[in-house]
Amino acid sequence: MSYWQFGTRLLSSTLTVPMQPVGSMTSRAIARARRKPLSQPEEMPDLPSLDPDADQILALQQEAGHLTSALSRLAPEQAEALRAAYFDDIPHSRISEMTGQPLGTIKSRIRLGLERLRHELRSIAP
Repeated sequence: MSYWQFGTRLLSSTLTVPMQPVGSMTSRAIARARRKPLSQPEEMPDLPSLDPDADQILALQQEAGHLTSALSRLAPEQAEALRAAYFDDIPHSRISEMTGQPLGTIKSRIRLGLERLRHELRSIAP
């Protein structure tokens, strides 16, 4: 509406006629957005503590004991390969180099060891 009211002033400006309404509408939209009050951020709820409680600590210790016991019942080669791969985070190819065994042998030991561990821990779990 105001574009037509101030048409003579807009025609004399440096803007081209087709772009004058667009620039005017954009400026007005920006001005309206700036006049709106900023919304207040919501308060964050208190998050539960990430520290483990006594029950969690006890359960983790029992699980670690079960795992250690099950690992001790594996063949030494399987237990060594599993410890290197999962506890020490060593790639299979590096384990193969360290032990001098073929990569396929290391992968087989890890796979068979995991299957035996799964069987051992399944019998322990409630």
